[in-house]
Amino acid sequence: MPAFPLHPECPDLRRLADDPTEALLRAEADVVAAENAAEADRYRRLEDLEEAQQDGRGVTRRTFVAGAAATATTLATAQFVTTSASFAATRTGTLIHVFLYGGLDGLSLVAPADDPVLAKARPDLLLGGDSLALGRGFTLTSAFAPLEKWLRAGQLGFVPAVSDERLSRSHFQAADACNLGGLPSETGGRGWLDSLVDALGKGTAFRSVGIGSTLPRSLVGTNGALSLNSVGSLRLNGDDRYRAATEKAIRGLFTG
Repeated sequence: MPAFPLHPECPDLRRLADDPTEALLRAEADVVAAENAAEADRYRRLEDLEEAQQDGRGVTRRTFVAGAAATATTLATAQFVTTSASFAATRTGTLIHVFLYGGLDGLSLVAPADDPVLAKARPDLLLGGDSLALGRGFTLTSAFAPLEKWLRAGQLGFVPAVSDERLSRSHFQAADACNLGGLPSETGGRGWLDSLVDALGKGTAFRSVGIGSTLPRSLVGTNGALSLNSVGSLRLNGDDRYRAATEKAIRGLFTG
């Protein structure tokens, strides 16, 4: 590939990446970042000048922030540093966390076998004779039979009746503690998955994705996270001048 310096201070594409498309995307992201930084400096100088000359009646801080934010969308391209990272091809794999908000009664999934108290109090929830035997006298509903081979291989486990003595019996309080990984006073209101993102180090823009109409409580925090009902519903906000170019750059990385 021939040398193609985009800027006197920018190396040729061959030094950015082995793949030509990825190298070009990196170069474009660097150029966009430099342009945004220059634009921010311009607004800042203009604001300082106007405030000095007109006693603050010039370009307000709100105007400056809005102007700088209008070009921030394109900075997302700088986060797509490699195609392998974009495809989540990491050494540790991908973590999928499923939280059922009241959608599953734990005793209909895992329950103590032949328990007289359970039989008296909730006879309608007793597991049938075809349930799967677990350790410590518990059984698993037969609906999980397709997963039995992973259960026997030690790759699937259940921890029933987990609680915290500091909590009440409120379902909502317990759900909040599960999402936060502790009490609100201990976690600062940050979800445990958001804290995990910090521990995992730097990544790409799509490293935290919640499925649903709102962002899951476990992902709320200081890191950027997406929330969408489907891939087709994803939309990029920001300046119209850069939206098409950003979508094209992302589409080039996520093809196939």
